[in-house]
Amino acid sequence: QQVILSDKPKMADDTGKLDPSVLKTLMSNLATLASVYHKPPELFIAGGKESFEMKGHRKSDVKYDDSDSDEDEDEDEDEDEDEDEDEEEIKERKSKIKSSRKPNSEAQPAVVNILDGIMDEGPATNASPALPLVLDSTKGKGLEIRAGFSRKGGNIYLELGFTNRSNTLLDQFAIKLNKNFIGLVPESPKMSVSPISPGGTGSASHKMLIKPESANSQMAEGVIQIALKTKVGVLYFAANLGFDMLFSEDGQLAQTAYLQLWKSLPNQEADVKVPSLSVSNPEAIKSMLRSSNVFFVAIRQAPTGTHLYFSLKVKGLPVLVELTVNGTQMVGAAKSQDLSLARKSLDAIANKIR
Repeated sequence: QQVILSDKPKMADDTGKLDPSVLKTLMSNLATLASVYHKPPELFIAGGKESFEMKGHRKSDVKYDDSDSDEDEDEDEDEDEDEDEDEEEIKERKSKIKSSRKPNSEAQPAVVNILDGIMDEGPATNASPALPLVLDSTKGKGLEIRAGFSRKGGNIYLELGFTNRSNTLLDQFAIKLNKNFIGLVPESPKMSVSPISPGGTGSASHKMLIKPESANSQMAEGVIQIALKTKVGVLYFAANLGFDMLFSEDGQLAQTAYLQLWKSLPNQEADVKVPSLSVSNPEAIKSMLRSSNVFFVAIRQAPTGTHLYFSLKVKGLPVLVELTVNGTQMVGAAKSQDLSLARKSLDAIANKIR
């Protein structure tokens, strides 16, 4: 009874009494005997490895039992100071890393905007539209063909785009046109095309000539039937030739000449009505038609709308055109010595701005 009721030694944890720097070292070496002996490894292992110190650990990551809060209070204050030093050291290290990663504004080259001007509003350009597909690779024996026509320097050109989906290197091309409504023929049967490897693409711009003796009035207007000889075989397809490809570069008339010619021509006119225009701004219409050799002559405002006058030339014959624009609606009239030419020219103009 005396033993049981006698005073016992006070139970206390002496871990908190260790020097904070020693305690930090012991916490960093928990996987070694240092955690048992409460001594750094180098003090009890001869020739052993040096203890290492864990940087940047927080008090919340180190959990131990505080049985005597009074004895540990001073120690906690010391640890807080050490943690503040560690946090400052971490912040300093992070700031150095960020500064090393930050690009040098003086050393950076100027950024080039490859889209500069493409989407800006401004004068209309004469950029060529994408060529339509006229023969897919299934019917083309592995060769996909896109085709259309353009007019450059007073001449008509057949524009071709190729995609080689076959396993054959294509480096030989020859072309032949069937008789057509205007007598269009290639200047040379042999085409100049860079070799196209399997999976590659290529293009060609082949000059055309107009020979009336090769014309066939029975053929459909605007359709050109083409045969192309290649290493995968002879391929057949058709491309559309817009009537505006026939507008020559010498169709400009002065206002005086325009008025005199208009009065001298027969009263019969070709006419067209377009209920909905995609382009109704007079300046935009003038710019668009100029790219097709339709030349602006004069403009007049009236209660019925804005009257625009143009001149052009087809097969050596002048065609006079009057367009009346009222909102998004347009009424057109055209006169020429050949009424059929006037009608086809007016239809081509309407289709361009429709």
